[in-house]
Amino acid sequence: MFAAPGTVESGGAFVVEWRVGTDIAIIASFTPSRFVRVRSVTLTGLDPKNAFIASAQYGFWDGQTSLPSFTSETDQLPAEFHPHTLVGAFAAPAHSRVFVRLLVRAISDAKVTQVLTGFRVDAESWAWAHTSFIPFRQPVKLQPPR
Repeated sequence: MFAAPGTVESGGAFVVEWRVGTDIAIIASFTPSRFVRVRSVTLTGLDPKNAFIASAQYGFWDGQTSLPSFTSETDQLPAEFHPHTLVGAFAAPAHSRVFVRLLVRAISDAKVTQVLTGFRVDAESWAWAHTSFIPFRQPVKLQPPR
């Protein structure tokens, strides 16, 4: 697990002071129960007036290699995940372990506290579109600068 400099843990959440120039990487995973075509991955609670997703990657973990540890928000997914840039839809086999890395960049100081509680995966299977919410174990609070 990696937390950006200045991040504190408070009340069961990671708290980040959110100002112009702040970048944070959100790395999360999900396991689809059936073959899906993932159309998009979005964060819940992110105000587009304050931040945007600067880059996104996805990859697959085989369950055999050890999980990576990250030392900075610029670390990419490791080569054994066969990372790809998330720029459009991608296929995910049933029961695969999909990892997503989203680099979120602040474009303005936060005016109010925003809470990122998880991410939504918009997918399609058997020609049916559906959205799944995957909650974070700990929410991320983006709070105004002091």
